[in-house]
Amino acid sequence: MNGRISMAKLGASAMVAIALGLIVFGFASAETGDADVRFSDAAIERVTPKPATLVLRQSQVGIDLAPGYEGLLVIDRVQLPPDQLATDDAQNTVYFSPRPGTEIEEFAPGPHTITACYWKIADRDRVDNNCDRAAVFTWSFKVS
Repeated sequence: MNGRISMAKLGASAMVAIALGLIVFGFASAETGDADVRFSDAAIERVTPKPATLVLRQSQVGIDLAPGYEGLLVIDRVQLPPDQLATDDAQNTVYFSPRPGTEIEEFAPGPHTITACYWKIADRDRVDNNCDRAAVFTWSFKVS
């Protein structure tokens, strides 16, 4: 072996280095769809699933509200009775899981729309579980 670097080996090494650099750049700049959703109303902290997400038929859906708020859910124009919602006043959450015996036993494949109606707990008597008197946030998701 004579200490010279062959041009073919140097070219191949450069090509491998460029290819690896492009792969790393591709992964670093890829959009995963997991970007945080920004809400214009500070009363909303998070929604599940995120808007436009693809979920399974039995997926739990709902909203996390800021402290001092409570609410209810309307899915595909069906207002869910409070006894079918999983609420946690300490966490200010309102969730629904489709199951037998509920208004929605499972989500059919395709698009679905959720409207969360929410209000300050201090306004509970004025709102009286009526979406017409509450603030609302609507988003959609798809079921596979």
